[in-house]
Amino acid sequence: MQARKIIDKFQTKDSGAIREATWEILRSNNREVFAELKDYLPKFREILASVDMGGMLHRNAKDTELAFGYIEDTCNGVCRCRLYIGQNFFDPEKEAVCGFLYIVKSEVKVSLYERHFTARCQGCSKLLQVREVHGWHVPWYEWGDA
Repeated sequence: MQARKIIDKFQTKDSGAIREATWEILRSNNREVFAELKDYLPKFREILASVDMGGMLHRNAKDTELAFGYIEDTCNGVCRCRLYIGQNFFDPEKEAVCGFLYIVKSEVKVSLYERHFTARCQGCSKLLQVREVHGWHVPWYEWGDA
C-alpha cells in the first residue's frame, strides 16, 4: 500500500475508488503509510461527506470511517486487534492469512449453525473469541475478548 495511491483514490471522489482505498487501509498494518495519511484525514472526511458511497444493508461510508479511525488508532499506538471489536464482517481466517492473527482453536457448533474461534493477535498476543454465524445469507462475526 502506498500513501500516494490512497490519496489519489480519495481525490477522484469516485465511490468505487474510495471503497478500494478503504479496503486497502483495512487490509494493511503499515504504520509508516498511516503516518503519512493521518494529515489527510480532514480532507478525506470532507470528500466522504460529499460522495454517496451507497450500500443497502450496510452503508459503505461506515467502513471508510472505520478505516479513518484505524489510521488514527494505529498512529496513537493502539493495536490492530482493537479494530475487530464491534465489527461483524472481519473473517478471522482471512485475518490469519494476512498475518494479523493466529487461530488457536476452531470448533463447529452444528446445532447453532456457528463456528467458534479462539485467536491470538500477532501484534500484542491478546486472545480473542470469535463467533461465526451462518444463519443468514452470508456469515457474520461477533468478536470479543477471550
